[in-house]
Amino acid sequence: MRIIVRVHHEHKELVYGLVHSLRHQQQLFASPTLSMDFALVPTELSGVPITRAIARDFWLNPLDPFPHVYAVNLNESFFAAANDRAAPLKCTFTEAKEIARKHNKNAVHKVCQYNNHVYYQATDVAVQELLQGCNWCTHMLVSNDDNGYHPDYFRETLLSIPLPVKDGDELSKKKRFGKFSKKKKQKQQQSVCSPCGVCYF
Repeated sequence: MRIIVRVHHEHKELVYGLVHSLRHQQQLFASPTLSMDFALVPTELSGVPITRAIARDFWLNPLDPFPHVYAVNLNESFFAAANDRAAPLKCTFTEAKEIARKHNKNAVHKVCQYNNHVYYQATDVAVQELLQGCNWCTHMLVSNDDNGYHPDYFRETLLSIPLPVKDGDELSKKKRFGKFSKKKKQKQQQSVCSPCGVCYF
């Protein structure tokens, strides 16, 4: 499993806590087939040195000789290009006013002032790296650095997620989706699953 962590530059300590807590779950799960690594994604230019420093700290820890934590390689030119691509998607004054009328000022802040499209482009780089270069990955988790997970998160989710279904594999479909209702079964069969175990409905 690859865990993609979206890192805000002010949340350095939260990243350490998240990585340690998820790796502890790996130990609790006690499964030889559950291995994980962490791709740290800076969501803005000021986060680039932070993610690199976090990854370096894990790799330099003598008590942890193979930590599986690395920083996705994003630089100033990437963020400049991402900002240019995102420019047409930003709110106009009229759109911001309409969001404020329908919702509130906080919604305007989140929708119009956060650099969401740049954040997503940065995350896409990490997803692309997984799809192109992680042959052993079967699943991925994309998480913000301030998220927390129940101690049984992996145990409960990984045991309940069906494996991707190949075209024409009817027997396998029955075996994998037999416990679902007919309606649920139909929905599952209509899904498209990527090689990393993520399904789109």
